[in-house]
Amino acid sequence: MELYKGNRYWPTTWQTNSMSLSRTNSTCDVAIIGGGISGMLSAYVLARSGLKVTLFEQGRIGNGSTSLNTGLIQYMSDDLLIDLAERFDLKTARHFYWASFEALDLLEEIAVELPQNPQLRRNNSIYLAADASELSRLGEEALAHQAIGLPTRLIDERELADRHHLRATGALMTRRDLELNPYQFTRFMAETAMERYGLVIHEDIQVRESDIDLNRKILVHGEITCQFDRLLLATGYAPLPFVRSHLPQMKLISTFACITQPLAKSRLIPSDCMVWESARPYLYFRSAMDGRLIVGGADEENTRLSAGKAARIGQELLHQVQQRLIEPSGLIPEFTYEAIFSESGDGLPYLGPHPHHPEVFLLHGIGGNGTVYSAIGAKLALQFAQGRLDPAFRYLFPGQTRTLT
Repeated sequence: MELYKGNRYWPTTWQTNSMSLSRTNSTCDVAIIGGGISGMLSAYVLARSGLKVTLFEQGRIGNGSTSLNTGLIQYMSDDLLIDLAERFDLKTARHFYWASFEALDLLEEIAVELPQNPQLRRNNSIYLAADASELSRLGEEALAHQAIGLPTRLIDERELADRHHLRATGALMTRRDLELNPYQFTRFMAETAMERYGLVIHEDIQVRESDIDLNRKILVHGEITCQFDRLLLATGYAPLPFVRSHLPQMKLISTFACITQPLAKSRLIPSDCMVWESARPYLYFRSAMDGRLIVGGADEENTRLSAGKAARIGQELLHQVQQRLIEPSGLIPEFTYEAIFSESGDGLPYLGPHPHHPEVFLLHGIGGNGTVYSAIGAKLALQFAQGRLDPAFRYLFPGQTRTLT
């Protein structure tokens, strides 16, 4: 599957040398298929716990959809807590939001352990109200967050303008979100897990379903043989055939991103917050550590990608940013691309054991909050590998009822 068209920014920030070890046979506790941020988070957490882990990646580590992730990492979902409560029930919605909030701590904890900082820092997020009716809904959302201890509050129009130089009728601020360079984060995790915890990585290996014998718990690809106790699948938007039917609401979407040339330091471009909005399709933007502005949005149900269209939409996104700034600044695009991502119809990821193969764990952190969902998945994967999977997360398991009640 073609994941993007255009020119990416993150791969220019770190080398893409091979991480594969010699093509040797191995025996492991957990075999992982997929070396993006989802698979690597689980590989890191599992290997750090003392388990023997072997990972297979069809290309280079972090060079797929991870390299297209714009790095706004927030506990708040594209679906409001109050909307999830109506769609499922209040208990499920609260549990999911709190799990997302705690997942940020795991990401920060891992980043601190790495030899270099993957441009990770804590930051606040500002969710702009599209109009007065949306602001009223965000007031309800703030109360729902505060009821379970999430650090959230409303911001009025004046504070937005005076403190953050943003134009809107009001907004919801969520505190202690984070931003990072997902490409560096994934590469650094891989390097560290190999050196410290014995993670075995095989790059440029596209595992097919026919390579896997679940009865014998063995994976054979060419000259490589891997005997495993458990298998974790983090194959992103291309699930294996025996998995696909258990992801019934998974749909592909295209999105656009634009990264500007580095900007002169300006108090008029918010750097103390990441910005997104309640309008659909929504716009989002944040400042990178090198002074660039990272902008994204304009999602659409289309999988025919175009570099030319990406350049045009990138300019339109920058124009939309200018409209939301109190004093517009000169923004010059340097990188633009159109990319594929996936979401579920109900707003929840698929994380848990295969319904018919209890030795297989499925990690599909699909949606606009995929990094957070993958961190939740890494925690569950460790429980799974240790035989103590928390039933409170059953509503995320593939093939299960999507509710806690």
